[in-house]
Amino acid sequence: AATNGAAFTTSAVVALRDASNNPVSQAGVPVTASIATGAGGTLGGTLTVNTAANGTATFSNLTLTGTSGDYTLQFAAPGVTAAVSTTITLSAGTGSKLGITTQPPGTATNGVAFSQAPVIQLLDASNNPVPQSGVSVTVSVLTGSGTLSGTQVRQTNGAGAATFPGLVITGAVAEPHTLLFAAPGFVAVQSGVVNLVAGAAATVSANTPLNPSATVGTAVAPAPSVKVTDVGGIPVAGANVTFTASAGSTLSPASPAMVPTNASGDAGVISWTLSTTAGPNTLTASAVGAGSVVFTGTGTAGAATTIAANSTPPASATVGTSVTAPSVRVTDANNNPVSGVSVSFAITTGTGSTTPASPVVVVTDGSGVAAITTWTLGTTTGANTVTATAAGLAGSPVTFTVTGTAGAAAQLALTQQPSANATSGVAFGQQPIVQLQDANGNTVSQMNVAITVTISAGPGGTLGGTASLMTAADGSVTFTDLMITGPSGAYTLSFDSGVLTGVTAVVTIP
Repeated sequence: AATNGAAFTTSAVVALRDASNNPVSQAGVPVTASIATGAGGTLGGTLTVNTAANGTATFSNLTLTGTSGDYTLQFAAPGVTAAVSTTITLSAGTGSKLGITTQPPGTATNGVAFSQAPVIQLLDASNNPVPQSGVSVTVSVLTGSGTLSGTQVRQTNGAGAATFPGLVITGAVAEPHTLLFAAPGFVAVQSGVVNLVAGAAATVSANTPLNPSATVGTAVAPAPSVKVTDVGGIPVAGANVTFTASAGSTLSPASPAMVPTNASGDAGVISWTLSTTAGPNTLTASAVGAGSVVFTGTGTAGAATTIAANSTPPASATVGTSVTAPSVRVTDANNNPVSGVSVSFAITTGTGSTTPASPVVVVTDGSGVAAITTWTLGTTTGANTVTATAAGLAGSPVTFTVTGTAGAAAQLALTQQPSANATSGVAFGQQPIVQLQDANGNTVSQMNVAITVTISAGPGGTLGGTASLMTAADGSVTFTDLMITGPSGAYTLSFDSGVLTGVTAVVTIP
C-alpha cells in the first residue's frame, strides 16, 4: 500500500540472481525502477540505484503520484531479466479541494426539492477521492437571485462524500442559478447551471411510508400513495403520476402505471407485491414538473425450510491437521437466507476437535450462514465426520466427512519382536519385523527406507545375517536370518534408519 505523493513506508530491495536463482555479489550494476502496470501514475524519488557489494540495490525514497488504484513496478538492469513487484495499491493523499460527483439537476421547479441530490467529494491534488469523514461542507447560491433552503451544511461520510438531499431554490421564474460548495481548508467548487422553472405541479410527496416491509412475494400495506401540490402547497388535481416498480416486484395496475391525482391531489396504486428475493424493492412515483418519490420496500425471508452445506472440506487430510471448517446455509422456500436459526454442530466420527468445542449450537447470521471456527482431525487414520442439524428442515442433518491419512514417517516400531532367547550362532526362531510409523503411531506405507540393526549393548557378541534391508511398499521390513554369536548374556538390538526415531529389542543367550 502507498499514499499518493508520499514516500513508500517500506524500501524496495532488488537482488541480482544467476540463471539458477542464486544470489550474485556484484557491485555497481545500475538498477532502474519504473511503473510496469497502472494508469495515470508517476514514479518519483531516486529511480536508479547501483548495486552494493552483495549484489543488492535499495530504493529508499520511491513515491507514487497519480490516480488511485493498483500498480506494479519494474526493476531493470542492463543484460539481466527485469523483476516486477507485487501489486502496490495507491490510496489518496491529503485532501485539498472539493469536487462534484453528482451535479444538481439542470432544471429545478420553483420551491421544489431538487430531483437529483448533489454529491460533493473530498479530493487530493491528483483528483483522487479522499475518504475523510466529519468535514463540514456548506452550500450557498453563487449566482442568481433565488433563495436556497433545505439542509445547507452536510458532514462528509467515511468515503469523504457529502450528499445534499432536499435542496430547494425559491425565487424568480426561468432564471439560471449556480451553487457554491465550500469547506474550511479546501478549494471550493462551483456547480453547473440550475435553471429554475415554474409549473402547476410543483411538489410530489409520499402519503404512505417510504420504507415499508413485507414477507417476500406479498403486498405491502398500505399500498403506496403520493400527493401532488403546487409551489404554495395546494393539491393539484389531474396531474399524471407514473408508478414504476423495480424488476421482480409487481403492481396493480401493471407497471409502469399512470394514475391521475384526485381532487385532493392524491394518486396511488391498488397494490405493490414484493419480489420473491429478500432485500430492497423500489417503486418510483413521478409527476411531470414535480419530481419523484422513491419507495423502498424491503422483502423479508419467509420461514426456514432447507439447510445445505456452505463449505467444502477436503476428502482427505493428514491426521491431526486443521481442515476447512464446516459451514451451512439455511434458506426459505424461495432460497432466501434465513437468520436466527439454531444449528447444532457435533463430531460424530473420529477423535478430532472443533472450535467452539463439539457439540455446539450456532445461530445463522444475516446471510443465513452458521459455521464453526475450526475443525482439527483426530490423530488416528480413518473417517472423521461432523454433522450440522436443524430440526424440521429439509437436508438435515448435513454431514461433512474427511478421511484422516497418515503423516510423514517419523519413527520405527517392532510389529514382531525377535526371539527373547536365542542360541549362539543360530538364527533367531522368531525374526523381527519393523514398521514405519508417523508421529502419532499410524502405519506409513513407504518403500526403500533403509533399516539397519546393530548390537548396541551386550557381553561382546557379533551379529550375523542380513542386518540392513529396505522397506517394502507397506513400509515394513522383515528380517529373515539374524543371529548372535557370542557369550551368554543379554544383548540389546537397535533398529535405526538414520533419520527416524529408532526402536530396540533385547535377546538373551542363556
